[in-house]
Parts: sequence; C-alpha cells; structure tokens
Amino acid sequence: MHGPTSGLAGFQANIASIGGRAADLGLTLALENHGDLVNRGRQIVQLIESIGIPAVRLNYDTGNSWYYAKGTLDPAEELAFEPRWRAPEAPTLPEIRGIIRRSLHALVDALA
Repeated sequence: MHGPTSGLAGFQANIASIGGRAADLGLTLALENHGDLVNRGRQIVQLIESIGIPAVRLNYDTGNSWYYAKGTLDPAEELAFEPRWRAPEAPTLPEIRGIIRRSLHALVDALA
C-alpha cells in the first residue's frame, strides 16, 4: 500500500512507544497535524485516542489544515467540533476565524 496513510500503522506503534516513555519522564508529546499522515483535526484526534496515552496530545496547526485541504477547510470550524482543544480562556469561534483570516492574508502578502 502506498500513499499518505501507508505508514500510519508503523507511525502509530512508534508513537505509542515514544508516548509511553514521555509519560514515564513526566513529559508531553505533542503531535502536529500534517499532510504526510494525517491532516485533519478529526483524523489526529482519532489517532491520539487510539494510542490511548494521556501524554500524547495535539498541537493543532491551522495553517497545515488549510494548506492540505487546499483552502476548502475552515480551521475555525474544525477547532469548534472538539471542545478539548479549547481552554476556557481560548478565543471565541469568530475571534479564531479573524486570527486565521489575518494570518492567511499575511502569508499571501508575504508570498506575493
């Protein structure tokens, strides 16, 4: 099997081992969503839940989600589906959208 998810099983096994060691050391292992294996928030949450080690967490990269979805995904909506991603002091959904919009505009301007 080839393609972006062909190495997912091996990755999952390795992360479980590394995450267990991180937990033993009192560390947190933060996985970032990326197009090589998982690029959507729901995919990486499912992966983390299947690993089942509380020390393995998510570092959600809105830019990666938007980029790998070719601009068809609203990262703010994706963030809203998973309440564990938001701390009580986290911005509201409209604030998140504004932050993302400004960041993407700045990126487009920088690349122009």
